[in-house]
Amino acid sequence: RTFGVLPSVFASAPYGKYCFCPPLKPMPNHRSLLRDLQDNGYGTSYYYGGVHDFDRYDSFLKANKVDFIYVPEIQIIDSTNYEKLNEMHRWGLDDKETFAYVMERKTTQPSPRPNVDIIMTLTTHEPFYFNDVGAYEKRVEAIAKAHPDMTAREQNNIIKNPNVYACYLYMDDCVRDLMAFYQSLPEYKNTVFVITGDHRMALLNFGGPLTQFHVPLLIYSPLLTQSRQMNAVVSHLDVTPSINAYLSSNYDYHVSEDCHWMGTSLDTTVAYRNTHKQAFMLNNRDVVDYVNGDYALSNNRLYVVHEDLSCDLVEDTAKLEQLKTELSDFHS
Repeated sequence: RTFGVLPSVFASAPYGKYCFCPPLKPMPNHRSLLRDLQDNGYGTSYYYGGVHDFDRYDSFLKANKVDFIYVPEIQIIDSTNYEKLNEMHRWGLDDKETFAYVMERKTTQPSPRPNVDIIMTLTTHEPFYFNDVGAYEKRVEAIAKAHPDMTAREQNNIIKNPNVYACYLYMDDCVRDLMAFYQSLPEYKNTVFVITGDHRMALLNFGGPLTQFHVPLLIYSPLLTQSRQMNAVVSHLDVTPSINAYLSSNYDYHVSEDCHWMGTSLDTTVAYRNTHKQAFMLNNRDVVDYVNGDYALSNNRLYVVHEDLSCDLVEDTAKLEQLKTELSDFHS
């Protein structure tokens, strides 16, 4: 979920009922990819078109000494007063506006150092609304009706919820424009792009308890010599260990031998497999779902996990108790 994504992606940090940064409590001392990058000469920037202190994002970023945190003008009001946001019928700026600011700042204030840019988007989220949503809904309906490989169920789902799919089509355009901009920069040839989501698309949750946690992870760089689709299971927790390992193995980049990473390396196996043990947080912040390899625990019921992350109930008392114990150990 969005409220845990920064510590998970950038610090591979533990999480629980109130994530890594519980309110009214000191933030735990920790290492992070952001600190390691800064220690190796990188600048850091964070862009988000919404309320920047949501779930203590700002505290995490400031604790990690991020150089620049974008605070849009919408936040001149007190952050607890969402009246203006409600008038806009959404959480904050449309993604196109946020991306435009990123491009303007990088053009007018280019960084003299290597730099990491963190851009968090808002439009692909309830209430699924942005300024040009009507025009994009028409494009979505045309695509759905003309698509040769779409099942009747998929087509019906799209036509009944055109605003949701319009937001994803809009996101495609925003990312395309952003990538075209980065291609114009001299540092593009040495840049690594990581694109991921921090919550599932609820309307596509057809496959059982694990599909609600299934989000994409794309890594692109002009440094890559070939493309590959990998079907092994990975998580946000694996991003920081992997980037640190890549940089320290290939460049003059130094990190501490001690770390608290909950993740491991990104599994680049082409065929499906899951070597992970992973606990999951629901929308209400309860952590009651857990997966270990080919088995999943959800609401005290045991499932076997298939290649597409769909699940079937199974009866195996010993395995059920094993996963319950492991989930209990995670909480403690």
